[in-house]
Amino acid sequence: MPDAVCLVGTPAMAKQIGSDITNLYKQPLSMDGTRFSSHVPRDITGHETELFLDSLPLDRSKLNLRMFSASENVVLTALAGQSTALTRLSLCVDDLEQGRLEILLNQCRPLTEGTSFIYPKFREDDTRVQSFRDWLAKEADKFNQRMRQYYPQDSSHAG
Repeated sequence: MPDAVCLVGTPAMAKQIGSDITNLYKQPLSMDGTRFSSHVPRDITGHETELFLDSLPLDRSKLNLRMFSASENVVLTALAGQSTALTRLSLCVDDLEQGRLEILLNQCRPLTEGTSFIYPKFREDDTRVQSFRDWLAKEADKFNQRMRQYYPQDSSHAG
């Protein structure tokens, strides 16, 4: 199942930022900081957030970064209007649809890795696994259709 990293903020924050990316220097920017934690051996969200941040035409040293160890807290600070946020689309799509958050500066990019359902090969004929896999695929399709309005998906990002 594909996902994306997006720059989001409240509608009021979106007005403050406008179309000038350098206005991000004036606001705190929350992001997942677990990549910097030694107890997390492979953190896809933190890694993808770092790649996204590095791709922005900004001087990182001028940003007021706030690091969180839980991705949900990144979204909560944005919802509270305390910061802008770099977060996974899957974590904020409900808030985007309800108008509580907006994608800022049209910054939403697909992750290089998605989420997969993995099971042992010897279980592939297990009807319980098949039923769960089929249900999961249907739910993922529904969710992917919701996310498509925020970023284009192609076959290279399909899960």
